[in-house]
Amino acid sequence: MTRTGWKVFRVAIAVCVLAPAGIGPASAADVSFGVTAGYFQPVGDWAQHRYAPGVDQFSGGIALGADFEWRVIPRLGLAVNGEYVHLSTGEWEDYAGAQGDAVDASFQMAHYGILLKPYLWSKHGRALKLALGVNVFVPDGKETFEGLTYEYDFLKTKLGYILGVEWAYPVGGTADLALCASYVFAPNAVEYADGLSYTLGGAELTAGARFHF
Repeated sequence: MTRTGWKVFRVAIAVCVLAPAGIGPASAADVSFGVTAGYFQPVGDWAQHRYAPGVDQFSGGIALGADFEWRVIPRLGLAVNGEYVHLSTGEWEDYAGAQGDAVDASFQMAHYGILLKPYLWSKHGRALKLALGVNVFVPDGKETFEGLTYEYDFLKTKLGYILGVEWAYPVGGTADLALCASYVFAPNAVEYADGLSYTLGGAELTAGARFHF
């Protein structure tokens, strides 16, 4: 595990130990399935076009996710998660068009792995918890120009991390409204042939539902 991964793990353990003593017992239904949808905003230089200064090659787009969570103890949930992200390439396509070139580009990404969910507060079904994850990030992109399609080979599959906070509010006997804000990132997931590399990262705001079994 990388140094960042160990830091995430230590933070999760510290939160579990120091979480407020007022957290109530876990519900008898301690297994849940969550689905979310929202917005992903790229953060950092990785999303800018390398050869078109000031132009974003990748802009904000949709994020669709799901996870299974098992609340192993009152203060901690363990989850397996997955997410799909589709970003806009419109700014780059418009820039190329203004130069007289017709470019059709696309970007999508999947990431999946494990989340630790330390509970900061929980009462009457409502809960505030962290989402700390280690995920495998699989970005993919391509563009078509003059009938030829070029894969974005500078996008690499890498291990990355999730740092987030989630709010759950019960709206039915077995369902919660879920709101989540997070930052996801994968070091060196954007790597060019000349050795230049960037961390692929983004801020997310999502909303969805969680169903308890």
